[in-house]
Order: sequence, then C-alpha cells, then structure tokens
Amino acid sequence: MARSATPAAQNSIEIRLSDQNDNETGFTIERSPDGATGWAEVGTAPPDQTVFVDRGLSCTPPLFYRVRAYNLGAVSGWSASVSTHICTPTAPTGLTAVALSRLNIALAWTDTSDNETGFAIERSPDGVAGWVEIDRIAANSASYTDRGLSCNTAYFYRVRAFHPSAASTYTAVAHTSTGTCVPQTMYVDAGSRGPDTGDSWASAYTDLQHALTGAIAGDQIWVAAGDYRPNLRYPEINNPLASFHVPDGVALYGGFSGAETALDQRDWQHNATLLYGNGVYHVVTTASVGPSTILDGVTITGGYASGINPNGGGAGWYNDHGSPTIRNCTFDRNYAVSVGGGLFNDHGSPLLANVVFQNNTGEVLGGGMANYGGTPTLRDVAFRKNRVMNGLIGGGGGFSNTGGGSATLDGVSFEENISPGYAGGLYNDSSTATVTRASLTSNRGVYGGAITNIGNGTLVISDATFLTNASQEGAGIANYNSNITLQYATFRHNSATYAGGGIYVQYSTDTVALHTLVFTGNAAHQGGGVAFNGSAGSLSNATFVGNNAWYGGG
Repeated sequence: MARSATPAAQNSIEIRLSDQNDNETGFTIERSPDGATGWAEVGTAPPDQTVFVDRGLSCTPPLFYRVRAYNLGAVSGWSASVSTHICTPTAPTGLTAVALSRLNIALAWTDTSDNETGFAIERSPDGVAGWVEIDRIAANSASYTDRGLSCNTAYFYRVRAFHPSAASTYTAVAHTSTGTCVPQTMYVDAGSRGPDTGDSWASAYTDLQHALTGAIAGDQIWVAAGDYRPNLRYPEINNPLASFHVPDGVALYGGFSGAETALDQRDWQHNATLLYGNGVYHVVTTASVGPSTILDGVTITGGYASGINPNGGGAGWYNDHGSPTIRNCTFDRNYAVSVGGGLFNDHGSPLLANVVFQNNTGEVLGGGMANYGGTPTLRDVAFRKNRVMNGLIGGGGGFSNTGGGSATLDGVSFEENISPGYAGGLYNDSSTATVTRASLTSNRGVYGGAITNIGNGTLVISDATFLTNASQEGAGIANYNSNITLQYATFRHNSATYAGGGIYVQYSTDTVALHTLVFTGNAAHQGGGVAFNGSAGSLSNATFVGNNAWYGGG
C-alpha cells in the first residue's frame, strides 16, 4: 500500500499510498531508520487518501516507511517498505555534448544520486555567463537532446540533480558546436515515436517549435496531420506570449500523412494540420519577412488576443511589416479583443491565396482580417460567419481596411458576416480598396450590410454580386463622404430598414460613379434600389426591376 517515497518541499518526504481496500476506516504510517528495526508511527491518513507527508525532517541516511489499513474490527498486514532521504542529491558526472546536426545536440551523463526528483539542464553561449535553464526532466534520466538550435554555433551545458528541498552542484561544463548553415527539409509529426531530431519522417520532431526555432532562410518544414501548440514546451508552458514565429525565408507546409517524399504528394485538404493557440495571443507571428516566407496547408485556430496592443489583435496571425505568402490556409475560431480576430496585418504586404476566414471575432475591427496601413493582396479568399462586437466604433465583420492602407481583393466572397455597427462584410475607412470578382451574401450591419466606405476612402468595385444583405442604411453598400467607382454589379433581394436597399450614398462630394448595374427585388423605407442623401454622383446604364420603397422610388 506504500507505493513510493520521494523528497518534498520544506524538509519533508511524500509517501504515495495505493488503496487496495474498500472497507478501511484509515491508514497507519510508520517510519524506521533501517527498514528492519525501530519502527514508529508517524501519522495516520483517512480512508481513500493517496498521499501522506512526513514533515520537519533533516538530512539523514535513508528513511523507510510502511503502511497498513485498519477498521473498527481488524488491521491489514504491513505493506512492503519504501525509502528515500532529503539530503542534497549528489551531482551527476561525466557530462558529454555531441552535435547530431546543425539543429540538435545530444547530452549524456551518469546519474549518481538516489533521491533526485529530476534534472535541470542549463545552457550558456560561452560557458561563463548567460546561463539559462532550458528544461527539467525526470528522475533517473541520463541523456537529453537539445533541439531547434542555431547552425554553426557553440553551445555550453551543465546539469544538476534536484528534489523539492535541495539541488546538487553542477556537472563540469561540456560544449560542442552545431553543424554548418545549409538549408534543409525538416520533418514534424505529432505522432512520431522516433529519435525526435527532425531529419526524416522516421525521426520527425513531435513539436513544431523545435523546427521553427532553428530554421534558416531556404529551409522547408513539412508538417504531418496533427495538433500543434506553441506553448507546450518548457519554459513556455501555458505562456500566452508563446507563438509560432516563422523566420524570414522559411517555407512551412502542412497536410502530409507522414510518408511523402515529394511536396506534390501531400493532401492538405484531408490531412488536417492544426496550429492550435491553446490561449496564446498570436498563434503565428511574422515580422519584416519577405514573400519567400510561406505558410501553406494549415488551419490556424484557438488564438486569444486578450492583451494590450499589439497583443490585442491578430489572434490567429500577427504580421508586423512583413510580406509573407499565405496559401491554402483556414483561420477558424480565433478571438481578438481589438482588431483582426483571424489575421492582423500591421503595415505589411502579405499575399493570401485560397484562404478561408470563418467564425473569427474581432471586438472592434476586422473579425476575420484587419489591415492597418498595409498593402495586402487577397486572391480567392472567403470570409464566412466572422463578426465584430462593438456597435459604436466597430466595423468589418469580415475584413477591415484602415490607417491609409491599400488592399486588393480579387475573387473574394463574404457570407453571413456580422457587425453591430459598420459593414458586416468589408469596412474601408480612410483607405483604398480595389475589389474584383466578388460575391457578398447575407451579411448584416447597421451602416452598410455588406460594405461600408467612409472617411474619404476610395473604393473601386468591378464584377460583384450583392445578395440578401441587410442593414439600416445601404444593405449592399453604404458610402459616407468617400469616393466610389462601381461597375458591372448586381444587387438582388437586399433590404434596408431606412434607406438604400442596394446602395446608400451620403454627403459624398467627390467621385461617385455608378454604372452598368442591375437592381432586382431590393427594399428600403427610402430608395429601394439606390438612395442619395446630400450627395452628387453619376448613375448610368442601370436596370431596376421590382424594387420597393415607402417613398423615393425603387
């Protein structure tokens, strides 16, 4: 019934109990200095308890413990004894360090202690200063692999044993250098049971962070289907600041089964590779990277940007002045207390191709994606069921473009995005947005159901369909004191409770050019198809069929 004895905090020993009875009323715990004589009771434990702590001890030879159960009528036999002591563990010896590759170094030592609860591994850049504890591992260990290191770099190590009350002295310092900086393909598979060195599928890393930490420009990282979290390894366990930082020039590809030999053999649509935030502020982070920085074939989910900016935006991905290439990716169920639930582009120029934003939330701007001052290009991108929450200043349930940015959107769709303020779909404020081949369906807002253009912004739209969007003003488009050029667009069955079932234009004295448009079955209190309020503009080659309004005409 006494399963184990280990040193515990504050000069105590913890005895783990194994309850094998169903009728005991308690346990008696006895201690002996040698396991044969001098047994004395040190305490009792209630029924079903699994831990007993013997306190107030000092360094002695090993102490032995035994346990028996009792009830009102009988006692059991004594358990086999277990032993330990709380003296300072003896230091491990014979530490060696051997470089396995440009990314990994293997450590080995001899365990000389009999009472440690683990080993602490420390690393330094020169063996003198800057020592940092990089990991803690289990008792009785005699080896460790340090992964995800920088290439062509010297590393110095030392190890010590510990238990909760004390730690040994350190080993002698061991050092070695990693291999030369030659780009390579690294392999990551959460289900791998191999050596965990990233050199092949058979020895794939199980933690994506190991590959990213040591990656250099020109590297490819192949990631098998699975669930990967940025804050699982020591010392960043559950740290919200942890993130998958993708270095400049590194290409990360998801969607592998774990057996492919060529990139074109993967199936990212069926081999789901999930980058799961686990409560971090940003699941993915890039800064000042170029277009050869690639993320392709992954789902980014579970980001929770709840901090102070920049940690209040970009829960799925925070891109800081970078130009990464994002392909075949899905942003799903990320939340930002400020902007960009899925992606926050801060003065960057990313290219997004075949990307889906769904079920993301940004409290203020860009539930799916927020662009501030950047020049993103979106091709074949879908925004579905994203939302913003702030009804006073919020805008862009799907996408927001602010801060003087210039966004290009081609082949985009907005479906069932919601804002309690401006633009359920696309919000353009004091910026430029060029939109072609767009479909906007069933988006809801108050001032602009599908699109809002405001703040002397410039909006150019060609070849677009607006269907069943709803708002108070401008169910399809609401344009306030801004420039808009719209051609080859169809508005069908959109509805506004006040004005502009299709389009609402207010206080716009600059360019308002609307031509080659079709309005069918739209409805509003005023201007079922189009409503102008204090604005001038041109409307040409337009067809109106079956629109309804209380006044102001179709």
